[in-house]
Amino acid sequence: MPTEDDFTNGPSADFGVSVTYTPVTTTVHNITGEKVYSDGSTSSITVVMENANKQYDFDKQGLTEGADARMFILGSLSMNKNDKILHNSITYRVDTISERLFAGNTIFKTVLLFEIA
Repeated sequence: MPTEDDFTNGPSADFGVSVTYTPVTTTVHNITGEKVYSDGSTSSITVVMENANKQYDFDKQGLTEGADARMFILGSLSMNKNDKILHNSITYRVDTISERLFAGNTIFKTVLLFEIA
């Protein structure tokens, strides 16, 4: 039965790159109502980046949305919307995280990223 090892020994071993991961805490300002982002401690993680300069478009209930990059991470890694990824001097913000399951087990996650700096 496939496990996370399939991702680790396959795509991650062949195409994995090291990126800087920064968890972000989001709060809402109590006066203005604007979101306030607070960065946590950074760490280095190995991910598989796919066409980091390609715009991805997809339809969601009649609306077209896009992403600046897509990456794949281990299923056991914890990542949340608005966290940051630094890859090749480009900072991305995490948008959508989708689990990829096989036989009820999360093998890897697909993460859509938006360039912010």
